[in-house]
Amino acid sequence: MCSSHREEIITTHETESMNTDSVLKKSKHHTENGFQNHPPMETASSLSISFYFRRVWHSIFLHNVPDNHFMSETEAIKLKNTISGDSVTWLGHATFLIRVSGKTILTDPFLSKYSGPFSFGGPQRMLSPGISLDHLPQIDIILVSHNHYDHLDEETIRNLPGKKSIQVVVPLGLKQFFKERGYSNVSEIDWHDEFIINEIKLTSLPAVHNSGRGLSDRNETLWT
Repeated sequence: MCSSHREEIITTHETESMNTDSVLKKSKHHTENGFQNHPPMETASSLSISFYFRRVWHSIFLHNVPDNHFMSETEAIKLKNTISGDSVTWLGHATFLIRVSGKTILTDPFLSKYSGPFSFGGPQRMLSPGISLDHLPQIDIILVSHNHYDHLDEETIRNLPGKKSIQVVVPLGLKQFFKERGYSNVSEIDWHDEFIINEIKLTSLPAVHNSGRGLSDRNETLWT
């Protein structure tokens, strides 16, 4: 980032008095092996064979989407370019292009055809992204909520230009994912932490969910 940019992480330990109750409150979603929902609860059944079968089935037999339900990429770009101020553009699923305070933010980057560990198959999106990777504007900030494939896409992250200048803000445990793929400015935040860049303040709030990209890494990284 440019030297004029102001970046700051404010943790809950800085904004709350350092008493025993506040420390315990902060740490209850931390475990020895990663993280958990608090109060503890299961968010989904174990990933059985039937789970994967449903994913394969729905990847082959896609739902029909009416023609008037979406606009073409050309129309989407044209419409976005007519807005000179702050704007929000939905690219699909949880991927948004947000323009605010002169910065362009990309949330939960997933712009590939398939969601999964393989580029040639897996759960398939029903529609192409509203704006493809090749036609995105320069991204200033990437925000990630958790590491599921449909929120953190390997192909999108690897091929996004400007890795040295983009500020990435991720939950605890995901910094290395971006560092290994060439990103220089990556900040991890815990629940209730705040990240400030220029006039933009980002706050990480608790969410009832889980994380994992395989069979052996469940809840090793945080979600928000």
